[in-house]
Amino acid sequence: MWEEGMVDFEWMTYEAAANDPRLRDMLQQAIQQKRRDTEAIATVLVPEEIRTKDVSSFDKIVDLITAIDSAYLVRTLVNDFGWSYDDYETWLATMLERLILAEGR
Repeated sequence: MWEEGMVDFEWMTYEAAANDPRLRDMLQQAIQQKRRDTEAIATVLVPEEIRTKDVSSFDKIVDLITAIDSAYLVRTLVNDFGWSYDDYETWLATMLERLILAEGR
């Protein structure tokens, strides 16, 4: 998804929303929808018995996933620091595993 232009689209949307209250509201709604979608996926992929004890609640797990899979972070790593999209995907998978899953999984 990021490689298909979503990074630039989201980035432009964030920039435009800074000056347009209607767009800012739409963007907030989109962020909340992304969070709900992430929550639905995490419910299936990260059942309670395999969650790390380091994250105090399921809501925080959802927040972390939503935050680190963001256009801002992808754009920074790929465009500014020269990472490939494959580098980002590998890092994301590793970080999610470390943040969310209990050891030994």
